[in-house]
Amino acid sequence: MKCGLTCGAITGGLMVLGDLVVENPYVINQFRRRIADNHNGMTDCAARSYLIAGRSYK
Repeated sequence: MKCGLTCGAITGGLMVLGDLVVENPYVINQFRRRIADNHNGMTDCAARSYLIAGRSYK
């Protein structure tokens, strides 16, 4: 299975915005930025779990 570097919740939110035909780049970037701000800048859940466990994910 391939894995990207974006949290599934963010991906889902972007899909909803796309479904609502939100095409304004400012609105889309604000969504992503607000999610990141609420999670200490982290947008990659897999990386976060590895960092919490003290492991490298590279």
